[in-house]
Amino acid sequence: MRLACAFVFLFGTFALPAWAQSQAEFVSAFSGKWQIYEQRMGIGSSVCKLELAAQTQGSRLQMTTADCAAPLGAAASWSIEGSQLVFYDADDKALAKLGGNQKRVTGETADKTFVIVERSNGDGMAATLQAAYNASGCYYLGYTQKCAPRSEMAEPTPTPDGRIHIQLQANLGVHTEPRNDANIVGTAQKDSCVVADSCVMASDGPWCRAKFGDTTGWLRKLTLRQNRWPVVTFVNSCS
Repeated sequence: MRLACAFVFLFGTFALPAWAQSQAEFVSAFSGKWQIYEQRMGIGSSVCKLELAAQTQGSRLQMTTADCAAPLGAAASWSIEGSQLVFYDADDKALAKLGGNQKRVTGETADKTFVIVERSNGDGMAATLQAAYNASGCYYLGYTQKCAPRSEMAEPTPTPDGRIHIQLQANLGVHTEPRNDANIVGTAQKDSCVVADSCVMASDGPWCRAKFGDTTGWLRKLTLRQNRWPVVTFVNSCS
């Protein structure tokens, strides 16, 4: 959950300038408007919106929120510490620590809730998926020609035992973080039943986290086949 890769992504292979300048460039890259699509992080049906200002507030930078539930509703300032964004409340309590790139940062809040924070237009994948859906009129179930039911577009929910069961409809890359540019550490096999410990909604649909042997990784639910056909990669229960 680091920002270093985001900095390289933003500035290519330039040698890093002096810290004062790099800090200013980090602030420029990460300030501005962000939002969270996960419904439990918003108030009612509203999307949680955050704005990271470039102006200082004491030793940190100013931050405002709108329609955000606890704990991020109390966020009042932010800073870049090492390679992470850190959000604080008015009492200087750290509320969340996040890493990623200038389009999407991910991490945990102080109460261990995983959160995906994105620019208002995400990383562009949501628009790409929507265009593909508009052209096909369907999200396909895995690599079949069968359209997935609308219910399968939703974020999986826990069963009464608190577990989240999903069944893969295609071989699927396991990402280190719920971002399209995150490293892939393995492949989960088609037809396997996976028990996830967390699922989070992003602009490009749900992502679910599960343990695979000694590795923990993320599976994305909506993707494109051959950069053209919108696909649902797993369903919300195991047969």
